[in-house]
Amino acid sequence: MKTKTALDRISILLEGQTLKELCALIGLSYEGMKKSFQRGSVPDGDSLVKIAKYFHADINWLVSGKRCGAKLNARVGKNIKLLRENAGWSLEDLAGKMGV
Repeated sequence: MKTKTALDRISILLEGQTLKELCALIGLSYEGMKKSFQRGSVPDGDSLVKIAKYFHADINWLVSGKRCGAKLNARVGKNIKLLRENAGWSLEDLAGKMGV
């Protein structure tokens, strides 16, 4: 599903969470974000970056709606999964080894 604006994509990410809750969780100005939605204007870059990081979303997709490197990311992800499974590691093991 292709969405028209960054605000549409933010709405998709919210999935039942309110804008006020999101702002409190990631340190955004609720009033500023509310005004962006009311005016239909794109939030500032810092806000978009915080939102993308919180949801582990591709910032390029959030801003433009285009998925950059989706096929490459999927292939790399499959390879990492295979290597992890062959080593007998859980997701938590892999995260620990990566320092996450």
